[in-house]
Amino acid sequence: MSRCEFEAVRAAAGAGTPGARETVDLGEGLVVRMCRFWRTEGGCTVYDARPLVCRMMGAVEWMPCPLGKAPPPAAAADVLPHWLAYAIDGLKTYEAWEAAEAARCGDSGGATP
Repeated sequence: MSRCEFEAVRAAAGAGTPGARETVDLGEGLVVRMCRFWRTEGGCTVYDARPLVCRMMGAVEWMPCPLGKAPPPAAAADVLPHWLAYAIDGLKTYEAWEAAEAARCGDSGGATP
């Protein structure tokens, strides 16, 4: 995720620390470890601020719905230019941004002043 996405997700998550990642049986033999912001009861807790990678899941051919239940995804040739422009933005995982914030702020909680 980009720095802007990290900040939006962190704001959407509020003061609470994201919970542990849940393991969910999606059926048809597919068991997955969900995102730290996903709750079996209630779904995505940061849905309105979710990063591009989440928005693309099931929507592009290289990230198809694992159960094949989403509409046909967009062709890579149609999406790749947008994805490459996005990738220039210095992407990190949420955890990596959190660690960078903690280091910048001199604490282990990632809180900003």
